[in-house]
Amino acid sequence: MKFATRFIVALTSFICVLLCSCSKETSSLSLQLTDWQYAPCHSEELSSAITPPDTFAPLPLESMNKLAQLLPKECGYIMLKSNFTLPTSLQHEEIGFYAGKICIAAHVYINGQLIGTRGKFPPHEFCGGTGASWYFVPNAFLNKSGSNEVTMILWVEGSGGITSLPFISTAKKVEMRAKQRSFLMSEMNMLFMA
Repeated sequence: MKFATRFIVALTSFICVLLCSCSKETSSLSLQLTDWQYAPCHSEELSSAITPPDTFAPLPLESMNKLAQLLPKECGYIMLKSNFTLPTSLQHEEIGFYAGKICIAAHVYINGQLIGTRGKFPPHEFCGGTGASWYFVPNAFLNKSGSNEVTMILWVEGSGGITSLPFISTAKKVEMRAKQRSFLMSEMNMLFMA
């Protein structure tokens, strides 16, 4: 019986991966954020965590899921930021920000405006779970024809980071990607728990 359960879960996971990978991507409706910078900071509040611009360093994309290694003692707050300009194809759409799985905790801002949180910061910190994070971006927070900035303040401790490359797209597409990723992660967890 245990073998049959694992087989069904594995088959369901395989079908999910197959369906997710077969969906057609419309690159004109997605903006991958690949130019990130980071700096250690001292607070989860954006107003008191502001770091002088010359303290930011380029963040290699392969370090996104290992942010704790960038801090002394591999513990503390870290600020990430990336600038973007909305492509013409997104300027008249409802916008979402896909952040992937965030571990341990984060506050996410667009142009200095809080759009969402994940997990809990100290003193009672805990991870926001295995699901993917996505956030609706109100039109009032965006500069539709100019430069915008995504800022994330994360708490990491020994481990922590972002497991997927963040992107901007339509709110519908971002939500769908987050649901697919969360479903896949839940299936994988069930596979190993069975």
